[in-house]
Amino acid sequence: IRESKCGACVNAGDSKALAEIMKDFIEHPDKYKDDGENGRKYFVDNFTKKIYMKKLLRQFNKLMEANEYV
Repeated sequence: IRESKCGACVNAGDSKALAEIMKDFIEHPDKYKDDGENGRKYFVDNFTKKIYMKKLLRQFNKLMEANEYV
C-alpha cells in the first residue's frame, strides 16, 4: 500500500488508528483521490500475467545459469 501509494494502512489490530484513517478519508477525500488509479497502475505494472511470466522466466534463467555445470 505504501509502495504503490494506493491508500493508507495501520498495524493489524489497531482499531483506533483504523478509525482515524477512515475519518481522515471521509473528511479529506481529495487527499486520497489518486489512490484507486495508483493501485491499478501498480497492479498492471507488477501482477499481470505477462509481467509475472517475465519475472518467472528471469528467475528460471538465473537458476539455469547458476547450475550450468550440474
